[in-house]
Formats: sequence, structure tokens, C-alpha cells
Amino acid sequence: MNEKPTVCFLRGINVSGRNMIKMTDLAPLFKGFGIAGVSTYLQSGNVVFSNSKGLKESGLSELIKTRIKKKLGLDVHVVIRTREEIESILINNIFLMSGMEDTDKLYVIMLDRNPDQSRLDGPRLTDFSPEKFEIRGREVYIFCPDGYSRAKLNNNFFEKKLSSIATTRNWKTMIAVSEMMK
Repeated sequence: MNEKPTVCFLRGINVSGRNMIKMTDLAPLFKGFGIAGVSTYLQSGNVVFSNSKGLKESGLSELIKTRIKKKLGLDVHVVIRTREEIESILINNIFLMSGMEDTDKLYVIMLDRNPDQSRLDGPRLTDFSPEKFEIRGREVYIFCPDGYSRAKLNNNFFEKKLSSIATTRNWKTMIAVSEMMK
């Protein structure tokens, strides 16, 4: 079998008592449709697995979404990334490249698709200081010096502006997921 390390990021689970999913319930759900090497990180819906069947991203995300709806009764969005994509996210963070060392203030919003080019200028026209962002492909890198919980540049903002499903993770989570995929 050709092992393809993949990660599934579930959007909006176990937040403020809504869409509650125990990770111990989630792992068997993945194994139930033939995905191997399943492990989870934290309680926020980060599932690393081997996509040994070579399923395409769109089919895989729909399969996971449908299975969660059927087995757990929850309608959650799914964003998929491969190991190569996660490595690219870690390498291409503009804020790290420019010398910002405080990784506790860095976040990545992962979009389910490339944003329409006509929508990219909208968010760039407003100054959100001291918050900063950079859109690169399907990722939005965010620097939030006052923390993410009160950030104007949040998941919902970019979903509306870019007309895309999105989910956000802090930099520590991205590094941990990367390590799990090795």
C-alpha cells in the first residue's frame, strides 16, 4: 500500500459546548471506512491518518463529513491537507520569514479551496493594526499580538470575505500535526 499521510481538520467542534465530539469516538469512525493509522491531536478535531486508498481531497472530505453526520448527527465542515501541504505551510509563514519570533501570536486559517482572485482585494483594503495577515494559496497566515480570541481577523471574517469554508489552528498545533505526520 502507498501510505499518504493526511490530516483532517474539523471546523467548529468542541467550541463553547457546541458540536461536541470525543476524540475516542472520532478515531474508530475513520477506521470504519478503511482509513489506517488514525491518531488525534487535542480535542479540536485534528485527525492524522494514512490515506492508503489514495482518495482525492474532495471525495475524502465529503466521506468524512457524511460519516460524522450519519454516526454522530453533527454537520461539520472538513478541511484536508497532505503532509507536503503541512510542510509547505510551516515553511511559507511570512511572519516567521520576517523575523517575528513570538509563535504564540501566529495562526493559520486553512481554506477548503483557493479563493477567487476577485475576492482577495477586499480584506487588504482595510487596516487591521496591530493584527496582520497574508494570504498564500489556500492559507491565511495571521499575526495577532493581542491573541486570537478577540481578533478582528478571525475564521468567520475570512469565510465571509473569501467565500470559502475555513478552519483556524495556532502555530503550536500546526507543528504538532506536522510531527505526527512523520
